[in-house]
Amino acid sequence: MKNAVDEAAPYQVEVILFDAAGTLFHPAEPVWEVYAAVAREFSWRLEARRIETAFRETWSGMPAPDWENAAADPEKEWWRLLVKRVLTGAGVAEPGPGFAPYFERLWDHYARAEAWVLYEEVPEVLQILRQRYRLGILSNFDDRLFPVLRGLGIIDLFEAVTISSHAKARKPDPAIFHEALRAHRIRPRQGLHVGDEREADWVGARNAGRASFELDRAHVSLRSLLESPYAC
Repeated sequence: MKNAVDEAAPYQVEVILFDAAGTLFHPAEPVWEVYAAVAREFSWRLEARRIETAFRETWSGMPAPDWENAAADPEKEWWRLLVKRVLTGAGVAEPGPGFAPYFERLWDHYARAEAWVLYEEVPEVLQILRQRYRLGILSNFDDRLFPVLRGLGIIDLFEAVTISSHAKARKPDPAIFHEALRAHRIRPRQGLHVGDEREADWVGARNAGRASFELDRAHVSLRSLLESPYAC
């Protein structure tokens, strides 16, 4: 694990900002299995493996949300497009009229805290850190994040929650990192960003002048953050 920072400049961390999904919590079930289970309700017989492949390929090629479209919910439309492309990639030639209710079922599912599970060390680590730091969230999640955090019992641990739909930008765009700075009233070197995605979190934080804790969950947990020179 490596912290992407400029070693020549001092950091005086006051606020630790966390990514959400993949960092603090994860889906209770594999996403592709949920997609496949809901598809069966609409008589679409899809293999979870095909959905997984289509999901990964679609995710990497998605354009940014259309933030300027005032007539729509840009992030919900973004997800609608992604789900439609996933179905097509998994073998549904034309979703037809069944697509709208299918999408709404998925959208509502992931707005429920029951669809997510905290990583086991998260409550303890957050309680320890909040004794010395102000905590916040900086996430590409949408407004559904608020009921999820509330249901998981951790929303009160954070001073502010900065999400892409409010900032009109998604990580790694520096604009969303700057929005978080304004929300917490700090300078870049007073914030430490913690996340699990290389481009969105690690590169994004570095480009915004922020120290980053590179959470590689294949090898470490958030407990390693307690030993970081930027949060100790």
